[in-house]
Amino acid sequence: MSRFDAKFIALSHEAAQCDEPAREALAARLEQGARASRGEAAASFERCDTDGFLSQWAHGISAQQAVLQAAIVRRGGRAEFRGLYLGDERIEAVPCERVWEGRASYHWRLSPAAAERFGRSYIPRASSRGPGRVMKALGLVERVELAPAYAGVRGSGTGLSGCASAYVAAIRMGDPWGTDAVPVLDQAEG
Repeated sequence: MSRFDAKFIALSHEAAQCDEPAREALAARLEQGARASRGEAAASFERCDTDGFLSQWAHGISAQQAVLQAAIVRRGGRAEFRGLYLGDERIEAVPCERVWEGRASYHWRLSPAAAERFGRSYIPRASSRGPGRVMKALGLVERVELAPAYAGVRGSGTGLSGCASAYVAAIRMGDPWGTDAVPVLDQAEG
């Protein structure tokens, strides 16, 4: 965890413990910081065109991170994720990627207790066509949920500082198995 992650984690914890007006003020400060970062990126471009690409890129990423953190703050330190459910019961599972014979597939990795209950450690994730055969057979569904989170910068590959691609994402905090999440009710659900 970087010191920047620690800053945004602290903001999420603060947002979870304060009232609506205080959260709104905190979010407004973050958005003001994002505007300042965008202004710095524009000023850098004016000064040196594309020669300052690295500082322009960094200011852009900082602005994106502040905007996402402001949205998380407004939700009380929570962001939307997907969770695995049996009816209204949250199953202890985390999304993961499995590589088998050179091909990647997306699954739910079950906690040891859930794996014992369902007789398997991994369950294939739902696709754009809906839940797969295994999920249907077990009566499981994926649902949107709110869970403690912070805005973090993640990346992959090699290159500049070992990172060829970087992006801003909501990073889940709290219970790794998702038991601290709150389901978001769909319009059809109520």
